[in-house]
Amino acid sequence: MATMPELKSPVAVAIEANYSNRQRPADYPTLRCSKIGEPCERSLSYDLRWTTTLTRHEGRMERLFQTGHREEARMIEDLRAIGCKVHAFDMATGKQWRVSFIDGMLTGSADGVIEGVPGAEKTPHLLECKTHNDKSFQEWKRQGVEKSKPMHFFQMQIYMHGLKLERALYLCHNKNTDQVDAERVKYDRKVALTILEKAQRIVSAERLPPKNESFACRWCRHKEVCDGNEWPRMNCRTCIAFEFGGSSEYGRCTLRDTALTLEAQRVGCNDHRWIPDLVPGEQIDVDLDTRKIKYQLTGGIFWTDGDGFKPASPEVEQ
Repeated sequence: MATMPELKSPVAVAIEANYSNRQRPADYPTLRCSKIGEPCERSLSYDLRWTTTLTRHEGRMERLFQTGHREEARMIEDLRAIGCKVHAFDMATGKQWRVSFIDGMLTGSADGVIEGVPGAEKTPHLLECKTHNDKSFQEWKRQGVEKSKPMHFFQMQIYMHGLKLERALYLCHNKNTDQVDAERVKYDRKVALTILEKAQRIVSAERLPPKNESFACRWCRHKEVCDGNEWPRMNCRTCIAFEFGGSSEYGRCTLRDTALTLEAQRVGCNDHRWIPDLVPGEQIDVDLDTRKIKYQLTGGIFWTDGDGFKPASPEVEQ
């Protein structure tokens, strides 16, 4: 017997639609500390080069993300209630704690710095608050954050490196049971430097990193571009004449030797030529004088980048 589809009330449908419709998906200008632990460097490069059509989360998921943000504030209140001193903002700037590396190409914002941690009162800690479902929470309890949540572990390492802290407090909330627990994490300079090397490699690479085929590929938002089923978006960051760095706006055009604002990078220009690794086909010829690159696309069609029509994915899914 076929499973009946879930029926939602008009109220639930309207609430979820509101959460979905008010989203404004946008590209991030830099690599993010919260994602640098992602094992697939190709995926991180796709993020940085704005290759893939932006999509809105379904309303339920967007509401779930906001629930996590609200729980973070509650966890900070709980810490203060037991006598901890939580600095949610950088005391020197009055703004959120920020770290920045590789000329501003790897950035992140920490949840806070905490003093007076029970059992380690004299040591200031990076504070990292996370929410988990019960399965994830129990896995973390068994294995610890380094093994169960390596992206969180790497995120804390790079934050500790940037903020010059020797310890982190990983505070977790079980969304199913409301249980709270914590793990103290030690700073590892070797790990932090490895992360910085990885970020530098992605930023400075002229070609895309090799594919990292894994089970996780089926859920990757870049899957269709990576598999050659969709064209990437057309902007300066998908062009062979773009390189990162050289200005406060994270990039420059080597063709014109000009610094590019983020707005200019999104618009691109008529001299755009795809990074060959982004084209769903094989490069077969290059004319350096005219800057034309010939490809044999999937299916056997010949196409020249620089001869008029340039296929591209839309910027935002409607």
